[in-house]
Amino acid sequence: MIKIVINKDKKNTGIFIPIEDFERIRPSVKTGSTIDRLMDELTESEKMRDMKQQTFDADISMKDTESIHQYKLEEFYIETFLSGKPIYYKDSRCQNPSDIIRAETDGSETLINYDWETNMEMEIHRLANAGEGKYAYLLHDPRFLMKEL
Repeated sequence: MIKIVINKDKKNTGIFIPIEDFERIRPSVKTGSTIDRLMDELTESEKMRDMKQQTFDADISMKDTESIHQYKLEEFYIETFLSGKPIYYKDSRCQNPSDIIRAETDGSETLINYDWETNMEMEIHRLANAGEGKYAYLLHDPRFLMKEL
């Protein structure tokens, strides 16, 4: 349903088209026009959502692909932990651009400030004790335990 947008001076300033209605009016929009490109941009997330439901040529869905990626990422983290090295990552707890989280091989986490120019780390504070960090569950994963032996 198209709605006309009117400003405080009672002048038409635009139109409002719910994203769900784009496909109904699409045939009347000139291909390659500014409004056509805008409609493409605005419906991109809708297309991505639909694509996650579809399958790729190899009959692997986007959800399956994400699961495989997560499994491979966990494998990499397990190998890194087994080599005695920490994992570095960022999440919402990193308030500054130079903040980064260091996940230790014992399952603990520390927020650090990393200076890229000097390659120096400065510990800000402990985020999680041993066995309580975001990736601590990998220390009990059968893949980790089998490789540890």
